Amino acid sequence: MPAIKGYWRKGMNRADAPHLPLTPDTVDAHLRGEVHIGLYPLADDDACWWVAANFDKEAAMLDARGFPPKT
Repeated sequence: MPAIKGYWRKGMNRADAPHLPLTPDTVDAHLRGEVHIGLYPLADDDACWWVAANFDKEAAMLDARGFPPKT
């Protein structure tokens, strides 16, 4: 699923969602810490079987310990 302007919300119609391109400028802004980019693989049934995450700055270890949230 491509990037959505604003953010993806449950119940959004994918056909009507305002998509955003992944451009070299977007990647550059992400590497400078100006924007967030997340990529994840989805199966045909919208299931995701793995996640890669990074944690930055002062609270990185605390953030990592809370990921994924316990259910």
